Amino acid sequence: MGVSGMDCPKCGLINPSGGLRCDCGYNFETHKVDVVAPLQERKTSGSNAVPRRPLAMLDLSKGPYALKARSVPDLLVSLKTILPPHMTMAVKQVALKKGGKTPSIQIQDGLWRGASLIILGTNQQLTLGAIIYKVPTFAAKAIVFIGTCAAFSVIFTLFASAMLGRFALVGMGGGFVGAIVSLNVENMIARKLRDSPWSAELNRAIEEANALPTCPRSG
Repeated sequence: MGVSGMDCPKCGLINPSGGLRCDCGYNFETHKVDVVAPLQERKTSGSNAVPRRPLAMLDLSKGPYALKARSVPDLLVSLKTILPPHMTMAVKQVALKKGGKTPSIQIQDGLWRGASLIILGTNQQLTLGAIIYKVPTFAAKAIVFIGTCAAFSVIFTLFASAMLGRFALVGMGGGFVGAIVSLNVENMIARKLRDSPWSAELNRAIEEANALPTCPRSG
């Protein structure tokens, strides 16, 4: 199927002229999907094709985002209606800087993509206070930790061997520095995730869940 102008044949999104790749991952040069698909696949074939609106982020800089759901379980039901089945969600209590605790919806999509939705307010009015992106799994954190420790051990071993003129294995020193750097690597991954198409799709999913005609009630 060919591309008509810069309309994406996969999702229907209208892309700027000269663009290489659509947000859904469709590559206009190879005519294939070469990145991970968005959170929610939409049917856009035939005469029922409806262009998706451009990806946009929720603006939480001016204050929390008002939610229609009257409880966190209700919000979970709404999100499950929009998000794909392979994504998992769980609720946990997190500490606030000002003291006390508040519910947080932990969203996980595979090993590397995760976010915490910080829910504020009461049963009369829930709000979304923040979206915190993170590496969600122990396995992914272990990969980062072991990789950085090994890399710095190799660097220190090469440096020490060059200085001494003989092979000198450095393990603990490089591993200690690698452990510190691994925390910064996790933060870097979280920042990249925040600026990724996955993040934009998550924001849109939250908006769509909040815009359901009738807010589902749990239980």
